[in-house]
Amino acid sequence: MTSRGQSITVAIEDLTIAAHSNEPSHCDWLREFLEPDFNVRNGEAADCSVHVVEDAGLFDEALGPGPVDGATLLDCFALDSSVVRLPILKRHGRTTIVHDEPFEAVYVIDADAGNVAILARPGSKRVRASLLRVAREFAMNHLHPRGLFLHASAVARGDRGIAVAGRKAAGKTTVLTYLLSTGFGDYLSNDRVFVANEASRQVIRNIPTVISVRPGTLDLCPDFGSRFRSSGYSTYLLSLAEIANRPKEPPLLNQFGNYFLSPAQYRGLLDARQRPSAVANTLVFPVVCGEVRGFRIRELSTSEALDRLPDALLGAGGWRKGTEAFTMPGVSSAPDRTALAERSEHFCSAVRCLELRLGSEAYADGILADELATFVDAGAEPVTITIDPQPDE
Repeated sequence: MTSRGQSITVAIEDLTIAAHSNEPSHCDWLREFLEPDFNVRNGEAADCSVHVVEDAGLFDEALGPGPVDGATLLDCFALDSSVVRLPILKRHGRTTIVHDEPFEAVYVIDADAGNVAILARPGSKRVRASLLRVAREFAMNHLHPRGLFLHASAVARGDRGIAVAGRKAAGKTTVLTYLLSTGFGDYLSNDRVFVANEASRQVIRNIPTVISVRPGTLDLCPDFGSRFRSSGYSTYLLSLAEIANRPKEPPLLNQFGNYFLSPAQYRGLLDARQRPSAVANTLVFPVVCGEVRGFRIRELSTSEALDRLPDALLGAGGWRKGTEAFTMPGVSSAPDRTALAERSEHFCSAVRCLELRLGSEAYADGILADELATFVDAGAEPVTITIDPQPDE
């Protein structure tokens, strides 16, 4: 199902992924989205491939009458708190055809060859997102046996990595945006952190994903909010060059009531440098609460951190932590509970663990960044710090 267009080969660690589209700009967008966490290696042989084919006839033929009631579901994409399961349309030997109705796509998966064709009608608005999700899922399933995936943002302060982990709406993106805006460190990750053991060190890496920004984050980080509102970044599905060459459009809330940005858009708004990896140093669990107006930092024991970590694992709400659809032949992607427990304990015992309770005025100045820097830089003894402004007279 290959057609004329453009191809790009990207790699993460020792996995290479070839992407092809009959619309060249899709590959340009994918490259901008994935770099520098994925390296471009055009000309190299690929381990797996993803082909975007925008053809109404092929799409309609593959879709047919659509999935029947009670169709078998296939685990396809790991999200922060669940796994997306999509209905199977057909199976021919080792080839599986799956329908992704929300993304207006049909996936033709050749399991033996590690090849996926994404069929869509011409002009599909979300085919780029499907391309990203399939390529990223191949990468994550390849990495699963080697480490631990956290639902976390992360910042690199020098060569030290600070992961801010927790459930959806825990405040991870707001903490990251605030720290980057104060010059605390470099951007490392917003939503998906991969922890790997390398040369007896815990190293954290970014898995690029769409950055969801809540309206409240714009209010708590007003400089960032002002730049975003005037940026013309109306969708994460356009590259920086495409946005620059079209009239500015106001940002729009998505169906979840949030704004979506690409990593390149987000970094540009904050003038933040990207670090592809850092040695794990600190694990922070944010808690938005009304107990303090400012903030409170409390050291956690390893056992306390381990009690909280399951809620901060990618796919925390599902029994599976990996998926079936986009996996190289012979790869067992989903770690079992024993492996997860062992990796979690190894990680928590290697880093400093903190609880960060956040009140309405936690981001009013740079004090929070200064206090976190004290922990990261000085290796202070266990201590509790509370900064709570006095009520107005």
